[in-house]
Amino acid sequence: MRSPSAQRPGSKTVPVTTLAQQLACGLSNRRELKIKQRTQLRNSIRSQLAEYGLVTRQGKAALYGLIGRVLAGETELQGSLAMETLTQDFKLLRRWMK
Repeated sequence: MRSPSAQRPGSKTVPVTTLAQQLACGLSNRRELKIKQRTQLRNSIRSQLAEYGLVTRQGKAALYGLIGRVLAGETELQGSLAMETLTQDFKLLRRWMK
């Protein structure tokens, strides 16, 4: 039995998607998701640092420079719970940069 939509006059058929097309679409979606999550993490780190008065100009290079200063101990965050949380976020962001 044909589906109701296939019985309608003027309905067009859609070609079946190949496995290669599905894989390409899946990879593209995964990449877009990863980029979105990486951006969200950068923004989260930036806002957390801003709460402690550590502000920098826009751009990922400026943020990475600020992260380097924090990790080098040039800020007052050393030994705090915030530093532990941020360090975990820094490690995750470093993994995603590869």
